[in-house]
Amino acid sequence: MAPKSVSCGLCGAAFSRPYFISINKDAEKGPGLGQPRVEDMEWLGNARILYRSTEFSRTFRRANLSSIATQRNDGKFQVTGNLPYDEFENTDPDGLKVFQTTLRSYHDEKFRMYQGKIEYGQIASQHHQSWFLTVCTKAFAYNPLVASPELQQYYENLPEVKRNRDEREGCKARYLAARDPFGNLPAEILTMILVQLPLQSIGQLRLASAVIVDLQLSGSFWKKKLKFDMPWLWDFPYQTVERSSKRPDWLQIYNDIQSGSEGNGKRPFLSLANRRRIWRICEQIEPRLAQFQMERDMVDRKEKWVSEE
Repeated sequence: MAPKSVSCGLCGAAFSRPYFISINKDAEKGPGLGQPRVEDMEWLGNARILYRSTEFSRTFRRANLSSIATQRNDGKFQVTGNLPYDEFENTDPDGLKVFQTTLRSYHDEKFRMYQGKIEYGQIASQHHQSWFLTVCTKAFAYNPLVASPELQQYYENLPEVKRNRDEREGCKARYLAARDPFGNLPAEILTMILVQLPLQSIGQLRLASAVIVDLQLSGSFWKKKLKFDMPWLWDFPYQTVERSSKRPDWLQIYNDIQSGSEGNGKRPFLSLANRRRIWRICEQIEPRLAQFQMERDMVDRKEKWVSEE
């Protein structure tokens, strides 16, 4: 098959290895800073390409998913063939067509460019005809599916509770009789509410409620909060930690991973930062994908009824 120029299905920008822009050499020294290594960006040279097939017609007949395509020196990708639908999970022809239709709905058909219909992150301002990275956005070049050596090392040496502290959840008795509506709820219900709130909302709630201020949040709360707030953390060794005799400091773990998944702090987990960004984009795409899939299912049912008649 002929080499193909590949563009992002969302923003229409060329897909390639990025260029690195040096802004301040002094600021690029230290953990998490500096230019990405060549091996960190090798994954960008291999891709599966989703493209439309018209089969000698102007009508969009189906979508094809290529086998692994390798990037050439001229930036184009060499495609050797398509992936059989029965060898890759969820790649039936209709499913691929719905997925590509969803992606194409996010950019203007006339200019083939992203039109700001979703929050794309900082990368939107640096990914045009070519892709340029700075210290602040270098995390976008890291493979989101593979835990970086720094993240893997952190998993193997999770912080532990350094002192004895009360791990029980509850409120001090002096606030239970106060005129605070939250005082009528048991601590278990309060923690269930807090787990599902953003940290900013929890902070605002603490300003309004003395009961929430006085609520003691145990390690089990921060473990639940970690799972709820960071669903992209699928490779976290929860089972290994549960089998261990160590007492992990879940509050510290939550803070470390939250900061690291933003690509900053003392331990910037760059692969996790890119994973978090892509996950957030997928969350925005999912409702529209479900809508297109529902419309496709309705068409299939209608065609089935017609054929049965």
